[in-house]
Amino acid sequence: MKNQITVSGSGYAIQVSDDARKISQELMLKASTITTLTDANIDDVRTTIKELASFRLALEKSRKQAKEPVLEQGKAIDSLAKEFGQPTQSEEDRLESLLRDYAIEVARKRREREEEERKIAQELARKEAELLAAEEAKQKALEVEDIFAEPEPVDIFANENSSIALEVAVLKSQQQMTTTIEPLKGAKMVVDYEVVDANELACRHPQLVTITPKRSEILAAIRAGVSISGIRTFEKMEVRA
Repeated sequence: MKNQITVSGSGYAIQVSDDARKISQELMLKASTITTLTDANIDDVRTTIKELASFRLALEKSRKQAKEPVLEQGKAIDSLAKEFGQPTQSEEDRLESLLRDYAIEVARKRREREEEERKIAQELARKEAELLAAEEAKQKALEVEDIFAEPEPVDIFANENSSIALEVAVLKSQQQMTTTIEPLKGAKMVVDYEVVDANELACRHPQLVTITPKRSEILAAIRAGVSISGIRTFEKMEVRA
């Protein structure tokens, strides 16, 4: 598939101006001559710092100005891609939702079928054991009749055994008729989560979260005399040219 979104035109040539390079070299040379600070050269140091700071601020302003049209172009590309891709994204989401619901239903039916098979197998095992016990009882009764040589032994277990045997046959038939429902191909249950209490999560498991202090807001609160737990306030030397 070829690029769906293209940018026409020659693009941008990024470079540093000759004047900026010249000023940078001059400032570097001037600053490099200052290796020690004395009462005699402190004014020169302050002046040089101001010139370096001015150059830095001008460079930052130039950087933002140069980048602004590129950022706007990037925003336009993002907006166009979002608008163009929305219909297909909606259909993708809709079909994935259908597939997910279908997979859940298949899994539910599979669990029900497995439970049904388990109950049948359990009942079958119980009935087979019951039938076996009845056959053993019948055999013992016949042995007793042989000992006393009764001429016409009566099978008192016939009806009961036939009933149990019929139940066993029915259960086996049901067991054969049940068909295993296979899980939907490509579908599986996965673990996911949602945060219900961010404070509790951060308190009990700080290694699982990222906390970013808001520096400007914290400094403003300190200057306003607000007591903030969890931080240590201190003073540091700040020298301005």
